Amino acid sequence: MEEAQLEQIQQYLDGHLKGDQLIAFEARLAEDAALAAQVRELKDIDLSLESIGVDHFQKRMEAWEEEHVSGARQDRSGKYASRWAMAAIALVLIGVSLFILPDAGPDGRSLYAAYFEPYPNLVTSRSEEHSEKLIAGMMAYDNLDYAQACTTLADYLVEKPEDRLAMLYLAIGLIREGKHEEAQGWLDKSKTNTLYQEQAEWYTLLNLLASEQLEEAQSYASTLLKKEDHYKLESIRALYDQVIRK
Repeated sequence: MEEAQLEQIQQYLDGHLKGDQLIAFEARLAEDAALAAQVRELKDIDLSLESIGVDHFQKRMEAWEEEHVSGARQDRSGKYASRWAMAAIALVLIGVSLFILPDAGPDGRSLYAAYFEPYPNLVTSRSEEHSEKLIAGMMAYDNLDYAQACTTLADYLVEKPEDRLAMLYLAIGLIREGKHEEAQGWLDKSKTNTLYQEQAEWYTLLNLLASEQLEEAQSYASTLLKKEDHYKLESIRALYDQVIRK
């Protein structure tokens, strides 16, 4: 990936593209499948790094560099390249810690990051007509622009308050945005439709992990394991075992 494109993608993910730049970039996203895939990949890396605290680690390293290294090179491309250097260092440190502390299990956010996948877009793949707000919200969801997806889907649900599938996508976006209590409210509503009940249950478990509610996650997973035909049974069992080891 070219450095200039990496920088632009990271600016987009960080919310720094505005006005015409943002419009032009999102137009490219809609037409360029390879670019969209790169955005999804880097978004997932960003979220994984957040779950292990790499951003905090990077800030401390940069502060040390400014204090102790005279004439340190601070150009724009270096800013984004260093992000992945910090990720590599952090992953090495995590690997070392696993040998030093073999009994220390992963925290809730790490488990969440390991198991989370966005639920596939079942809305715009159907041939039926949809409102412009719903289409726009799902396009943002597909592009991993969860902040915009949440705003647009919430507006749509004002008009269509009984759309339980849209509630599920809104809840997933809110989880990704770290708004766990609000996400749970929409998941609870989505569960009332049996078509989406199991999906809402799975993301409820992930939401509990993401918000570090480990005892609640263990109890909830135990309840879900009683549903022997649950579509995420194996993943729930694996998560339950890992939470117990905490």
